[in-house]
Amino acid sequence: MAKKKRGQVASTETLNAVIHGIQTARRDYLEMAGEIDRWPEYWVTTYVAKALWKHFGKSGFATLERQAKSVLTRKPGWQSKNVRGTLKYDINLWKKNESARAIIEIKHQQPRPIVVVSDAKRIAAALRRGKVLGFGAIGYYRDKSGKNPRGALHQYQKDVLDEAENALKGTKCQVTDSAYYMPNGEEDCWIAGCIMIKRKPGVRKK
Repeated sequence: MAKKKRGQVASTETLNAVIHGIQTARRDYLEMAGEIDRWPEYWVTTYVAKALWKHFGKSGFATLERQAKSVLTRKPGWQSKNVRGTLKYDINLWKKNESARAIIEIKHQQPRPIVVVSDAKRIAAALRRGKVLGFGAIGYYRDKSGKNPRGALHQYQKDVLDEAENALKGTKCQVTDSAYYMPNGEEDCWIAGCIMIKRKPGVRKK
């Protein structure tokens, strides 16, 4: 069997790394704080970044809160013009040659799926401007209690996908992959998920 070259970005592995980061963040925060009701998004973001960095190993880097003007490059060292200086992305993945590989946004405890995918168009715009970017992704987490929480979270996941597809209409990007995790227990019901956004088939980097 041929060995997979280290550093190749597979959608499934990236999705799983994001979800694993969210799971680990939840577990560690619960152990540390004794509750999970009010845990912060930046905690989740750092854990996801670390999980992605471990996945890439020696083939690249991961950074947090990097300004867009340093990410949206035509090639290494060339900044994209007309990018608002205050715009930042939650997580950036980089190749060893320091060119941008991907952007990942994290949404935490958002009750409305439309808010979860609010960055979808921004990712599509980044893929249009960032000539060396390969993909973008949105990771999300949501707790749910009350009547039929599992059913509500399954619907939540479907609505996230629908809202993302609607948000990307008219762009040159689409949702290409998605994955999620939900525990089996009825009393502790939550979901961690991720959607992958890439250029549509036939759309090339300029």
